[in-house]
Amino acid sequence: MKKNKKKPNIIMILCDHLRSDWLGCYGNCFIKTPNIDSLAAEGIMYNNCMITNPTCTPSRASILTGRLPSALRTRMVGCKMPEDEQTIADILKEHNYIRASIGKIHLQPQGEEWEVIKDKQIRPYQKGDDISDNTYYGFDYVDLVNGHGDYLFGHINEWAEKNHYYNSKDKVIKRNYIDGLEHCYEYPYPLKAHSSSYIAHKSEQFIDNIGNKPFMLHVSFNDPHPARQSFVVPKEYAYMYDYKDMPLPCAPVTESRNIHNMYLDSYKNISHNNYGDAPIGTNKYDYTKYDKVAWQKVRALYSGSVTLIDDCVGRILNKLKEKKLDENTIIVFLSDHGDYLGDHGLHGKGYHFDSVIRTPLLIKYGSNLKHDVVNNPISTLDIMPTLLQLIDIPEPIITQGISFADALLSDKDYTREYTITENDDNSMPFRLRTLLNEDYKLSIFANYDYGELFDRKNDPNELNNLYFDKEYEQIRNKLIYLMLCEVICDIDSRNYRQQKPAPPVNKWISYDRHEYTLYDKGKPID
Repeated sequence: MKKNKKKPNIIMILCDHLRSDWLGCYGNCFIKTPNIDSLAAEGIMYNNCMITNPTCTPSRASILTGRLPSALRTRMVGCKMPEDEQTIADILKEHNYIRASIGKIHLQPQGEEWEVIKDKQIRPYQKGDDISDNTYYGFDYVDLVNGHGDYLFGHINEWAEKNHYYNSKDKVIKRNYIDGLEHCYEYPYPLKAHSSSYIAHKSEQFIDNIGNKPFMLHVSFNDPHPARQSFVVPKEYAYMYDYKDMPLPCAPVTESRNIHNMYLDSYKNISHNNYGDAPIGTNKYDYTKYDKVAWQKVRALYSGSVTLIDDCVGRILNKLKEKKLDENTIIVFLSDHGDYLGDHGLHGKGYHFDSVIRTPLLIKYGSNLKHDVVNNPISTLDIMPTLLQLIDIPEPIITQGISFADALLSDKDYTREYTITENDDNSMPFRLRTLLNEDYKLSIFANYDYGELFDRKNDPNELNNLYFDKEYEQIRNKLIYLMLCEVICDIDSRNYRQQKPAPPVNKWISYDRHEYTLYDKGKPID
């Protein structure tokens, strides 16, 4: 890697509800995403990036801290990430970086977060601003866009009203509804006032005004997340794709698939207790009344929303080139989670299907990193320590993610062999952990006489649960052992002792242990 005199800048571009297979670079043959695809072609693309939690707040908290939601006490949507936790923005402050966030943050409940930011008097970045002591999770400056569609909180409403795009206090909004799932509609205001366009515009302004100061810019698009369970897309993009060209979702859940009744209850919108019928994020509909055409129409709207984001990403990349900042800026593109989009008959997120927990991850650093496609498992937990190592800043001792910067900068192998995804949800309730490697995915549900084992290579749609299959018993037992090791080693790693931790390492890396061997009557089994 080339050495630059100035510390590299960081731009983290985050989407909400974006599946990895809805980008051209990940093999989607109908979607138009040339700007995001260029990041993959010129940088590093990860095919097996897994999130730490299938909902917004816990996943976003992990990305910024390199710590698991369970360790952060941010285990589900509705939790507030403790403000004394150390984010990458906090660390970069110590190294004289300007840290700004534009778009969605959602480290607290979205409406409450806007009130907290106003109380703290955190405002958007302006030309000439410098490092501030008044921060929000380490960010000096915040230009907030919380919410989705035309249900928004934050600075965007103040800007839109000032520019006469809309009045956020309007009680009656004229909407043009679109056929598909319930209540999908065109965005009722000008394209310039849409959240994605606003975020791109404000990001361009930031890059124009920052000058030569080192910076971290957190660019967080609110889309393609639905608004109150409805997809809301500007008319310029809502009809861009013909629904007939959309691939059909995989088959709905049925009794014959050897799965738990909770999936069937979610599909049929059946509730058996006071907690509800689905995990948070799995939208509550009677999905039995939606046919394949309805899902295709929803997928066409989703695709238009993704292409709008791609156009906005292109604006940001072009501005970086214009200001000659592209060579010394690390760009990270990712999503907080995906969406079923009709797969298994469902809409939303929450269950640990591949379409939800596997997300895009692209990293570009000018010409400093050679292009590569990586199939090894990577966790979003690993992004924060990796970025710190790339800019030669030590990670905090409490970080739980594992940096893969050495593999980016040299021919060293990737460290991680397994990823862990958590879900501690009170809405059903259940506690769920998923262990994943290149070949298999194991899920364990606490207090349920039920588990899941999927062959990722031969059954990518996860239609055949092998957990109870005698032929896979040894594989299942090995993965259960590995999950137990991971869970034991993933405890909260804060240490208030004054002494240095004992060797060999100050962070337990459970997959660095000896090869696990199964035994039958004292004899090892291959």
